[in-house]
Amino acid sequence: MCSSNVFNILMVLGIASAISPVSLITENIIDLCVLIVFTVCVWIFAGTKKKIGKIEGFAMVALYAIYAVYIVIR
Repeated sequence: MCSSNVFNILMVLGIASAISPVSLITENIIDLCVLIVFTVCVWIFAGTKKKIGKIEGFAMVALYAIYAVYIVIR
């Protein structure tokens, strides 16, 4: 599944860049940093017991809600 997600992201971004160049703006860098932080959190949460429990799930939903509010305010 992980390699499929990476392939999809790179393929879509590659095709979109071939059609129209993608500019790198500050918002994109912030979003990329948030994506990396979320990914590391999932790895840590899933790596402890090989599953994500209720507390970790709540923490991830809370982080996503905070990020969604940030996007709306931005």
